[in-house]
Amino acid sequence: MRINEDAIALFCSGLKTIGAISYNKGKHQVTREMVLDFNHGLFTDTIIPDSSSYNTDMCDFQTVGRHLFTPNQMWLNRDLVNSVANIMAKYHG
Repeated sequence: MRINEDAIALFCSGLKTIGAISYNKGKHQVTREMVLDFNHGLFTDTIIPDSSSYNTDMCDFQTVGRHLFTPNQMWLNRDLVNSVANIMAKYHG
């Protein structure tokens, strides 16, 4: 079972584009790494049974969610988080 967990972790890390963003927080400029983008197409192609890229091992949505939404990881904005949550809900049910 650990191999599947590692494969899902790798898959999820490949779905997220992570980069550094600088912003002002009070009088200070802060630079943090955060999720800037998400590959919705790859996610969908991997989990839809009709797709030629379908991989049943990646359809453990609890594990996928745990690796997509990691503690203390910032996302660019709420819309991006919402789009990922919605696509997971659409296919997970």
